[in-house]
Parts: sequence; structure tokens; C-alpha cells
Amino acid sequence: MSQTIYFGTYTKKESKGIYKAQFDPETGTLSHLELVAAEPNPTYIAFSEKGNLYSVGAEEGKGGIASFTADFQPLNHVVEEGAPLCYVSVDDKRQLVYGANRSEERRVGKSVDLGGRRIIKKKKRKKQKNKKKNKKK
Repeated sequence: MSQTIYFGTYTKKESKGIYKAQFDPETGTLSHLELVAAEPNPTYIAFSEKGNLYSVGAEEGKGGIASFTADFQPLNHVVEEGAPLCYVSVDDKRQLVYGANRSEERRVGKSVDLGGRRIIKKKKRKKQKNKKKNKKK
């Protein structure tokens, strides 16, 4: 019995974005590969309970989050200065989409409207490093 899977890809060569395929766990094979959303380098994706798709996104050298409807129509693409994100997660209860970036030690939270139609607010926090004070003896 096959399962439907979704995955994001790097798009520097032939790949175009986010794909859907059938996976047969008995044979380990993929079949019926289909592009569902064109997006540059959507290497991490997450679905909301309503079926909306969120992915890391990039545009003109900026990083952020892209959102799509349950039938994979583009909703919104929010980007800001800095390297692309490497992680995205959805918190349906609080209507938040989170992204993270290792290279800049950055976490970004984005609120989504109740209909899941758009990303509407940005929150940005930088990770604080513990600094030890030099003590003189």
C-alpha cells in the first residue's frame, strides 16, 4: 500500500520546488512524482491542520517563509534581510509559523490569520550568547 509524501528540494539544477510522490514502503520506491509548488530552495516544509503548506523561502538574496493553500496556490511570501531559513514549523493553536536559521543564530515567528490566508506579522529574536565576565584576582 503506497503513501503520499511531500518534500522540498534544492533548485539550483533541475528541481523546481515542492513535490508530491507515492512511496511504497515495501519496495522503497517513489512513483508519480508531481511538482505541486514552485519555490526557490524549499528545503524544509510543514503543513497546518487545515492543510496549508509553509516552506522556507528565498527571494532576491533574502530569506523567509512562503505559504500556500491546501491546493498549493501561493498565498504569501514574507522575506527579510539575511540568510534563508533552514527550518519551518506550524503552531496551529497559537496561529504561528516559526522559522529558524543556524548561520545567523536567528529565530523568526510569523503570525497567520485565522483563515490561514496570509502571514501578517513578523517577530524577530536574536539568540543571546552567555558571556563570562573576566574577574581580576
